[in-house]
Amino acid sequence: MVIGCTYYRFDSDEDLYGIENVLIRLLNSSILDVDKLDYIIRDTKMSGYDNVSLDIKRLLRSVTAIKNEEGIYPAYDKKVLSTIDNLFKAKQQENMWMISHPVVEYEKRLIMACVQEYDNSNELYIEKVFTKEALTQAGICYNDLQYRLLSDIDILCDIKTLWNNSEQSVVNEYFNANMRKHPIWKSLYDYRFIWQKNSKGYSLEEIHDFFYPLINHLHNNNIFTFDENVYKEILQSNKEKIISAANIFKKLVTDFKMDFSFSILDMKNDFLSSVNEKNIYIFFDSGISDKNYDTYYGLINENSDDNDATVTNAENNFFYIYSKTKFTPEILKNFVCLTIEEITKNKKKLNNQKRKARA
Repeated sequence: MVIGCTYYRFDSDEDLYGIENVLIRLLNSSILDVDKLDYIIRDTKMSGYDNVSLDIKRLLRSVTAIKNEEGIYPAYDKKVLSTIDNLFKAKQQENMWMISHPVVEYEKRLIMACVQEYDNSNELYIEKVFTKEALTQAGICYNDLQYRLLSDIDILCDIKTLWNNSEQSVVNEYFNANMRKHPIWKSLYDYRFIWQKNSKGYSLEEIHDFFYPLINHLHNNNIFTFDENVYKEILQSNKEKIISAANIFKKLVTDFKMDFSFSILDMKNDFLSSVNEKNIYIFFDSGISDKNYDTYYGLINENSDDNDATVTNAENNFFYIYSKTKFTPEILKNFVCLTIEEITKNKKKLNNQKRKARA
């Protein structure tokens, strides 16, 4: 029940195992289980974030069950539809404004980069220390040090030993607030507004696709800070798509005398809840139909066929850019213009190549 493993054979008592499956799904599943209900409330309270109000007691009092061709499933009385709506809104708000906030995302990736830098200086650190054994009371021994009940404090103490005030180190960037980078845009909405108003007909997907080769190159090589040295290495790679995006940052640095220090983090617009809306059943005791329930997905998607419908979260990729030098409106406008010019140039070049190939 704890891991959400349901019975799939009913050799003896179908109803008994079906009811047990209901309890399992309420405890741990892809629907509205107790874990999701708990962490949304907990995270909201502990962070101080002013999220949507949730009447969990009312929701739990409405729990019932329905039986369909696949078995017995938990269901919720129609009177709590507003609470279920609020749960989805709360989950989306938490993902967008807390979990994927640009500062939170920057902090998370920066810590990962610090751990990687420590691993580069201390062989097999990640492999030996980031283990289940290190979480136990017995612990493990690494480099003559005993790691017991491993916590973030242990890890921070380790990476702090690399702190040497060198501006090239991500460790120093983590521990020195003056070395932190600043996000150019601070939300998905901000990102959309900037590009949609200035993209001259190019879609957001095309904008992302232009920068993705550079983003992917930095990620695959564990490069958190894109600087002058990394730029020189990229030029030697002779990979046109990566160089094309990198040249924009080089031109900005030259024209505006900025610090050549950027971080580019790929993101995904998956802020909507991953809960399977097709398995959330709403009970209607109306007596006007043989089928006294519908799915939440069927109710919120007009004219949908619940058997064939696919739950979509309108996912699309975007990215955050962080700069050591804060972007003024003039720098940002120049950055967007340079990007559009480069995309247009690349598109014309590709079209010319296609025409030559056909000829």
